[in-house]
Amino acid sequence: MRFLVDVCVGQAIRDWLARKGYDAQLVSESDPKMSDLDILTWAYQEKRVLITLDKDFGKLAFQVGVPHAGVVRLPNVSRQKRLELLEIVLTRYLTALQKQAVITVKPGKIRITPRGVG
Repeated sequence: MRFLVDVCVGQAIRDWLARKGYDAQLVSESDPKMSDLDILTWAYQEKRVLITLDKDFGKLAFQVGVPHAGVVRLPNVSRQKRLELLEIVLTRYLTALQKQAVITVKPGKIRITPRGVG
């Protein structure tokens, strides 16, 4: 599985994914000021699941209909909890990600929205 890590998520997540054997790129290494639309398009073109804190990607995917390869949102999650919650997503919900779902993760709650729903 391939990932694109948004600027707001940080390099620690990208490095952690790489240590786990995933192909992960960091948006900030290309252009830290890249627009959300360009980020989502890049992720889709390279079949990468986008990991972000930003709710605007859900809006682009659901309201605007921008194609995507899956999104993991970690809004209102402390830096310390991000790895722990992402580990849960990758362990329990990998199939949903492979089917390009949007997964919103908050402490105590995980919401999965299948592709095409929203």
